[in-house]
Amino acid sequence: MQKGDMSAQWGLFASGLALGGIIGAGVALLLAPHSGEETRSLIGEKSSGLKDQISGKVNEVRGAALQESNDLKDQIAGKVNEIRSAAQQQMGSVKEHLESRSNQPSSDQPF
Repeated sequence: MQKGDMSAQWGLFASGLALGGIIGAGVALLLAPHSGEETRSLIGEKSSGLKDQISGKVNEVRGAALQESNDLKDQIAGKVNEIRSAAQQQMGSVKEHLESRSNQPSSDQPF
């Protein structure tokens, strides 16, 4: 293929591409259901509604997450209190055992 033939083919392709673009734009303008101003207005209304929906969902999720974190905090506090109480009982038992051992006469045998 010669250089001149490639140039001619490229020019033909570019012309076809430009013509197709022009025809497509014209058809789009003819078949558009609304004017540009109406379309922009509809897009604004839809985006505002979507923004409100997203904001509502974000608040809903935030509230659920806050409730879950509060529930978890309460569960942890309950478990901490259980562990603290069990530890205090054990310490009391150990203390009683040690006191009873110290009140006994000493012997040569360890525990």
